[in-house]
Amino acid sequence: MRNRSLVVIALGLVAATACTQKVSPPKDGVLQLKDGKEKASYALGMNFGRQLRERSVQVDEEIVKRGLTDALAGTRMALTDEEMRNLLAVMQREYNARRAALNAAPPGDRSQRLATGQADPAGLSVAFKLAPRLARGFYGGERWVSPATFKKVGEGKTCTVEARVEGRTSGTGVGAATWTAADPEMVVVTPGAGSDVKLLVTRPGESRVRVEQDGASKELSVKAAYQKNVLQVAITSR
Repeated sequence: MRNRSLVVIALGLVAATACTQKVSPPKDGVLQLKDGKEKASYALGMNFGRQLRERSVQVDEEIVKRGLTDALAGTRMALTDEEMRNLLAVMQREYNARRAALNAAPPGDRSQRLATGQADPAGLSVAFKLAPRLARGFYGGERWVSPATFKKVGEGKTCTVEARVEGRTSGTGVGAATWTAADPEMVVVTPGAGSDVKLLVTRPGESRVRVEQDGASKELSVKAAYQKNVLQVAITSR
């Protein structure tokens, strides 16, 4: 079915909500998940959110929550099952059309679309490496996350953030990616090209880092400030 992927996504979020229970408060900007049930629930919600973002689907979060509540409670729905399927089919067709148009466009046109903020279904995703103390219990002792805003407490007067860029559709590393800091004195990128880099933030302030590969791009907004003589950094993906 052409609308199958969106239906699966929606079902995944329903399952995630059904499994959700009270979780521990965030620590260093990252939600603390204490058991397998919480981790599975978060994974479903995380997958749903990412796929909506990658498909550039605009949603009203409160209405989404109401739809989940009504479905889980088994109360009267605001839409019939047929209306739901038809709407999901329309959303899937619109996504397929946008992706086909973007893939068919010449590289110059594609770059222009990216520069003007138009959707890039095959764009880039940037992940950040958590500190070892936050990655305990994970295979290999490493954990990479892709929140809307990543926060990290520095080593003192500076803060080092390990970043990784991937192609969204393939999920594979992007070896030819280039990283450019708007203020190279504030944010030092090492190396300047490759899938994995280190961002050394040397002082407080605001700057940007742009990641580019094969016509696709991602901009990172970097904000840093001292708190108790320790540099703390927040990086927002755009």
